[in-house]
Amino acid sequence: MTPQQKALDLVKSHFNFVSGWTEINRPDQSAAAQYEGAGMKVGRAIQCAIVTARECRDVANPLNDELQKQFWNGVINHLKEMIA
Repeated sequence: MTPQQKALDLVKSHFNFVSGWTEINRPDQSAAAQYEGAGMKVGRAIQCAIVTARECRDVANPLNDELQKQFWNGVINHLKEMIA
């Protein structure tokens, strides 16, 4: 699996667990106004994926440390490109 493939895999894994709803559901707004949409949900999934990739990089196996860190840095870089 390439870093790009892993980045997409992580985003897909997080997508169903993030909310597209605003943090503050105001009673004076309709439900449609409170929903931020799929674009915002994807952005949140990418942010969660970045956190996951950083954690994986930081606990890389000491026997294969440099290769794993390079892989996870590649994943993180690809995720950051997805945001831009």
